[in-house]
Amino acid sequence: MLSVLRSLAAWSLITFPVAGCLAATFLADGYSIRVWQTEDGLPQNLVTSVVQTRDGYLWFGTQSGLARFDGERFETFDPSNTTGFATALINCLHEDAEGALWIGHQGGEITRYRSGHFERFETTSPVRHELVFGIGSDEQGHRWAMRINGVVESLDQLGDLPSLIDADRAMVTAWSRSSGGAIWLARNGRVARIAKGQLLPQEFPPSRSGNWVLGLAAAADGGAWILCDERIRKWDGARWTEDRGEGPWEPMVPSSCLELRDGTLVIGTIYSGLYLIFKDGRRPVHLDHSKGLPQNWVRCLYEDREGNLWAGLGRAGLVSIRTTVFSTLNAQEQWKDCAVLSVASGRNGTLWVGTDGATLHRYSAGKWTAYGRAEGLSNWFVPSVVETAQGEVWASDNWWGGPYRLEGGQFVRPLSVDPASSPALALLPVPGTDDLLVGNSDGVRKLHGDTSTWLIKSTDKSKGAVCALARDREGAIWCGFSQGGVASILNGEIKYFQKEDGLASNVVTALHVDEAGVVWIGTADGGLSRL
Repeated sequence: MLSVLRSLAAWSLITFPVAGCLAATFLADGYSIRVWQTEDGLPQNLVTSVVQTRDGYLWFGTQSGLARFDGERFETFDPSNTTGFATALINCLHEDAEGALWIGHQGGEITRYRSGHFERFETTSPVRHELVFGIGSDEQGHRWAMRINGVVESLDQLGDLPSLIDADRAMVTAWSRSSGGAIWLARNGRVARIAKGQLLPQEFPPSRSGNWVLGLAAAADGGAWILCDERIRKWDGARWTEDRGEGPWEPMVPSSCLELRDGTLVIGTIYSGLYLIFKDGRRPVHLDHSKGLPQNWVRCLYEDREGNLWAGLGRAGLVSIRTTVFSTLNAQEQWKDCAVLSVASGRNGTLWVGTDGATLHRYSAGKWTAYGRAEGLSNWFVPSVVETAQGEVWASDNWWGGPYRLEGGQFVRPLSVDPASSPALALLPVPGTDDLLVGNSDGVRKLHGDTSTWLIKSTDKSKGAVCALARDREGAIWCGFSQGGVASILNGEIKYFQKEDGLASNVVTALHVDEAGVVWIGTADGGLSRL
C-alpha cells in the first residue's frame, strides 16, 4: 500500500482546482489545508468520524457508507456491496487493541471488521436501538459504546453504565478518548470518567456559572481539557493543573475538541471553524471559511500517525491540515477580489504587491499602504513592480508612458521614459548597475539615468509583448513573449526558443533563473518548461 505520508507531504507545495477528482489546497497562517469531497472519491460530503488502523489505512465514516483511504484513492463499503454491513449511516469508528475496527451506526447497530470481513455485532442490551455516537476501549482494553440517551453499553458484557442524568433530557452529549484509553464523557454540562468499569462523575470547584461544561478533550496524561466558565483548563480528576486562558471563539459553541501529540489543543466549533490553542502561550490560530475551510461547522477531529489533522466539516467533506513554511498575506478588503499580478521584495522586509484592479500595495512592519492615482499611477492595474538594490522603487500600470519611479511618496515619470511608450509589462533591475530593463509590446529597452536604449526593438508583432524578464549568471537577458516564446540576449546576439524547440507553449508569462543557471519558463497554457 502506498504510504499516506508520502502522498500528504506533497500537498504543501501544490494547488489543485476542485474538479476532475482532484482535491484543493489552500494556505493560511502557516498551514496547508487540503479539501476532499465526493468529486475526489468520498461516498458523501457529510463525514462523521475518522480513524487510522495499524495497517496505515485511514477510514472515514459518512452517512452513505464507510470509505477506506490509502493516501491516493478511496474505496467505499456499504450494505449494497458488503456482506455483514449493518447500515450506511455511520456515526463513529474505533480500532481496538486486537486490530478490530468497530463501526457505530445511526440506528444503534454496530458493525465489526476483523480479519478482512465485516460482521454485524449482536447485542442484547436494552439500549441497543439507541444511536451510537462513540465507541472506545478503556485503559484495561474493555470496549464501550456511548449511546445518545446517556447510557454507556459494555461490548464485553460487563454490565451497562447508567446515564449521568435522566434519559429524557439528552441535550448536549460528548465524549473523548486519549491514546492510552482514558475515556471522558460530558452530558448536559456534567462530566464523568470511565474507570475500572465504573462511571465516576466529576465535581469541579464552585464558579460563577455553575461549571456548565461546553466541551472536553481527553489529555495524554489521563486528565481532560474542560471548556467551562469561558476558560480552557486541564482537570486531573481532583484539581485544575493547567489554564490556557479564555476561549477565543465567538459565538461560544464548541462542537469537538482534541489534544494533539505535541500538546496543542484543537477546538472545533459549529459556527466559527476551528482554533489551535498552543501550550507555549502563542497566540491561537483560527482557521475558518475565509482561510481555506469549505464550511465552518466542525463535526469531527482526528490526528493520524504522520501528524496530519483531519476534520469533517458540516456537509462540505473533509480537510487535512498540516504545518507549512508558507503563510498568506492579505491586504484590507483582500484586494477587492482582484488577482495579484506582481510581487517584489524590498529592504527591511518590505513587500510590494501589484494587483489586477486594486492598485499597488506596500507591506511593511505588519501594515499595508496603498498607492493609486493620487500617488501618480494612471490606473488600478499594476502588472510589474520592483525595488532595486539601491532602494529605488519602480512600478508600471496598464497605461502609456510607464514605468514610474517612486520619489517622495509619488510615482513620477523619469526623463528617460517616452510618454507615448506602450504600457510596461515587465521590469528587471540589472545587478551592480543603476540600469533598469523594461519590457513592453515594442520590445526591451534599458533605462540608465536620463537615457533609454533598445535591446530588442520588436518589428515582428506576431511575437507579442515582452511580459517577463530574467538575467542568468553569464549576463544573458531572457525575455518571455506573450505569443513568441522566449529569447536570450548576450553580447548583442539574440537567440529565440519556441514550441518547435521543445518549449511547452509560446505563450510565456513568467521566467526565473536559479542558482545553477537553469532557466524556468512558465506558460499560460502548457505548464512549466526547464531549459
